[in-house]
Amino acid sequence: MDQYRCRPEELPRNLYRVQYPKSRTNQSDEGLTAADTTTIYGDSEHQRGLFRLAVENHFTWSYRGASPFISLFSDREHAVSWACSEPWRGSSPHSEDWTFCTISTSLLHEVYVFKVSSLVDELRVKIPEKAEQHKKGGYICLHRVPEHAIIEEQLPRDVKGRTRELDDDYDDNRWDPYGGYDSDDSAVVNNYDDNMIRELEEFYSRWGI
Repeated sequence: MDQYRCRPEELPRNLYRVQYPKSRTNQSDEGLTAADTTTIYGDSEHQRGLFRLAVENHFTWSYRGASPFISLFSDREHAVSWACSEPWRGSSPHSEDWTFCTISTSLLHEVYVFKVSSLVDELRVKIPEKAEQHKKGGYICLHRVPEHAIIEEQLPRDVKGRTRELDDDYDDNRWDPYGGYDSDDSAVVNNYDDNMIRELEEFYSRWGI
């Protein structure tokens, strides 16, 4: 696992996280913690296989196990678009009950961070089609993001206002919110009841996704 970890100089200055009530990633005074905070992987061939499977499971929206990873965006615009679409609410009205976290990578010191595209190229991780947007600037970290690394937390109204101030041509629909699912956050399948799951399946069937 160590060989796939990003070196500090390989990381962007900031990463972004959309945190909302139904996410299995928990936020507390200590920061962000994944559903599984104990599993680690060694460097043997067998352990690399387990690591590869864990990453693939993380990006498989039907996976119901506990993931040791937390998904992060490197593209702020992508993160904002995904947050504003609130895909975790299914067909329910938007509630704007999420928080937009900006994370300084210079403060992640002991945290293991992995670039998704590198795992695809070097570890031959297979990302499901529904989660392929994660290959474009997606990162995952192992177990936790410490509180001190979260340098800014914004409410929805502040995120939307700032985004439009910076870019008059900003397009909420540039990114497909339904194309970025993973088992931890984007899919939120672990938090959907059966009716919401059926709604998503009908959506994919209707649009041929």
